[in-house]
Amino acid sequence: MNQSTPRTKKTVKQLEAIREVQRASEIAMGAVISYLQSTKNPTSEEAHQLIDTILEKHNCESPEGHIVSGGIQSVEPHEVGTGPLKKRIPIVIDIYPRSKITGYFADMSRTVCIGSPSEELQKMYAAVLAAQELALSMIKPKAKCSNIQDAVDRLFKEKGYKTSG
Repeated sequence: MNQSTPRTKKTVKQLEAIREVQRASEIAMGAVISYLQSTKNPTSEEAHQLIDTILEKHNCESPEGHIVSGGIQSVEPHEVGTGPLKKRIPIVIDIYPRSKITGYFADMSRTVCIGSPSEELQKMYAAVLAAQELALSMIKPKAKCSNIQDAVDRLFKEKGYKTSG
């Protein structure tokens, strides 16, 4: 295959390399969630250090960093997060490591909560789930993406949430 011929699928070896870096991401995610649930006063900084330590053990690195942001910080899409992580608020964790061996990336994000989520957070979750289900039900051949976006925006507005639309 020459440089101008695009590959249409990954080889078995390439797929396994991607799975390896994804496994490292999953292990780091599990460790951070355990840390948040078991530590009396968790911080973003300690969570970041834990992610780096685990990724290093799996021959991975985070050249673009990672995100562990809680509360109001979690609404900013690329806020890496600093400071204490409190109970009952959303905590966004986004880990996107690269294998030092193969150069392949993985990406995994979760929104979690220490303890039980607040009533408002549960309402937000229900609204997002309803929006996802609505959007998925509208996706079909020749569907206009703007119609799907408009429907999702309307749903959020009906539930009392502002959108950018």
